[in-house]
Amino acid sequence: KRYFETRKRTIKSENTFNSQLRNLRYYFGGEEVITVSNLREKIKIIESSVNRISAISLANILCKMLNIEANFSDLKISYKPKKRNIPNDKQILSSICLFRNHYNSISKMSPSYRENWRIYQTIYALLAIYGLRPREIINNPDLNWLISSENKHNTFKVHESNKTGYREVFPFVPEWIEIFDLKNQENIEKLRIFSSSWKTANQLKDRVATIANNFRYAKVTFTPYDLRHACAIRAHLQGVPIKAAANNLGHSIQMHTKVYQQWFSLENTRKAFEQTFEQVNEVDVLKDENSRLKKRVAELEHQLSRQSLYGMMQNY
Repeated sequence: KRYFETRKRTIKSENTFNSQLRNLRYYFGGEEVITVSNLREKIKIIESSVNRISAISLANILCKMLNIEANFSDLKISYKPKKRNIPNDKQILSSICLFRNHYNSISKMSPSYRENWRIYQTIYALLAIYGLRPREIINNPDLNWLISSENKHNTFKVHESNKTGYREVFPFVPEWIEIFDLKNQENIEKLRIFSSSWKTANQLKDRVATIANNFRYAKVTFTPYDLRHACAIRAHLQGVPIKAAANNLGHSIQMHTKVYQQWFSLENTRKAFEQTFEQVNEVDVLKDENSRLKKRVAELEHQLSRQSLYGMMQNY
């Protein structure tokens, strides 16, 4: 009640509240009296750095609401990211068919439900092309704009009620729009029904979880968020300025460099160096060609000058 006295009740605020409520039960559930000492003891047993930061944040909120003075900053531990399997372009291109294969492999399934592969294939394509968060595809997507003839740059409009507000996202790989048949009308209509079939924040959360589940069912070897990370890496290899890439992904430059580019694998590092060396070699070739042409121009000018002088002497 106190939470919503100070802010509007929206999908975003309800989702934040529900997440905090789940965390409250998970981290601090029990019969113990809320004291600084008891909170500290519960925080200390949390081994994950991300979960511990979340618990500390929640403990601070509890103490503030109860007018208890407390400082938990000394309990923070260094962030240790989980290992991710960031797919390369070849893996991304070959994996999109897995959803259709999965639904066709299930013998006992109604014809209408079997067509649900269209939903997850379209979501997969959006994740791979735009680096979207899964929630941004389900929470009020502007699918009319996506397929509109006026959408000359093939952008995707993220609704303002999402995590970082409204933004218009440019495709990281425009050619995949056609390859993945992204604007297939039947697929888009299936996604439209799926993305409008929730009413509450919890139902939205369930829809997002369904996306990850279907990746597993279809035996895709990476997660929906790995496709977002792949876009961050690809942007770097493409030479997209960090600010532009971060804006397109809907996060800060700090988040972009600290979290998303830490998965820049040895293979991608090799690609980056090869591209750099290729560019250097191209510059060297152009310099050599430029020198050769300058020399040739000088020779022609000298030859022309001699011919002109010879002609003047003949006339004389």
